Amino acid sequence: MITTVTLNPALDKLYLINNFKPHKLHRLGDLIKVSTTPGGKGINVAVFLNRLGLDVSAMGFIGGHTGRILEEMVRDEKIISNFIFVENDTRIDSSIVDEKNSTLTEINESGPPIFKEDIDNFMERYERILDDSELIIISGSIPPNTPTDIYARLIDIANNRKIKTILNTARIPLEKGIEAGPTIVYPDMRSAYNLFDSKTETLEDYVSLAKLIHSKNKNIETVVFTNPLKNLYIASVEDRIYQISIENSKIVNLFGFGDALVGGLVYALTKEEPTTEILRTGIAAGFVNMRSIKKQIANIEDINEAKSKIKIAEI
Repeated sequence: MITTVTLNPALDKLYLINNFKPHKLHRLGDLIKVSTTPGGKGINVAVFLNRLGLDVSAMGFIGGHTGRILEEMVRDEKIISNFIFVENDTRIDSSIVDEKNSTLTEINESGPPIFKEDIDNFMERYERILDDSELIIISGSIPPNTPTDIYARLIDIANNRKIKTILNTARIPLEKGIEAGPTIVYPDMRSAYNLFDSKTETLEDYVSLAKLIHSKNKNIETVVFTNPLKNLYIASVEDRIYQISIENSKIVNLFGFGDALVGGLVYALTKEEPTTEILRTGIAAGFVNMRSIKKQIANIEDINEAKSKIKIAEI
């Protein structure tokens, strides 16, 4: 079973508003223009993998009415629910997609504060679920009041059990998590373009940073960087660096791109594909989502078709 950890999940509300402008009233008379889905990076990955036929469990903190709605949606997806209930409401994240002007505006709440008792309960359940887990995906932000080393702790526990982990987060939890040695590191660079005080402007910057990340812990096998707006995709696998490019990479919506990419990587890993095919499947999954207005496209036929557009070269 694949276990996803999403400590700060959300209900995602997506609004499709053409020619969106601030300081203006926008009436949404068409219900198709609004959608509500379970969210948070790890939960997005869980939905993706489950729709591709893998057994998935979702962990994290949820609370209040929105938390109950989120859990019901997760269960409707046939995903095993292993959430810890907390005192305050689960957050709501809102995204406004303007297809006419090709813009995405995101408004993300911070989430409920988490207390020591909540964390203790979570850690106890996490230890138990590892007995049935072959891979742990640790994704997204951490809630307020949560220790910034919590992802590092989760990785340490998994490493001691010889269970592989994927880390996809940002800022301090990312840096501390990297030190613990996840198997795959996919930094979330959407709003934090600086990591370990290193620049991320050019191809050479990303290559240098990937090598630096590898040097932090011998358990790290793969580092992936993506910047769809620059059509820049880099993967460092042990001592090899790959540059990946996408033909005709028109961007319709980046909402869920990284989560689909992680899902694609995991799907190919479970099939024991060679390294280049794992990378190709991951990028193709992200690409399929990037060219669609929908948040989640988990169709293996579409992903396989998109692979022909993915070029990988060792540099």
